[in-house]
Amino acid sequence: MAILPFYISNKRNLKIVIVGGGYSGIAALTTIARYQPGAEITLIDPKINHIKITHLHETFRYPLTDFLIPFADIEQNLAVAIYA
Repeated sequence: MAILPFYISNKRNLKIVIVGGGYSGIAALTTIARYQPGAEITLIDPKINHIKITHLHETFRYPLTDFLIPFADIEQNLAVAIYA
């Protein structure tokens, strides 16, 4: 079991809802998915893409579309439910 700021028993079937697909939401999603693979995680965000905001300074050279990651791709990679 990983050291997290809280203890989650592996014996529970967790149902977790994360509101917001920014960096905090994605970090929470990936951390929980990694350490609690049996958890049912739902991410809710009004947009269809995650924006890599740490690369926004590059929009002077590249179009913003280069920094968009569709939530559908994240959903496939992590096997979680994402609602836009």
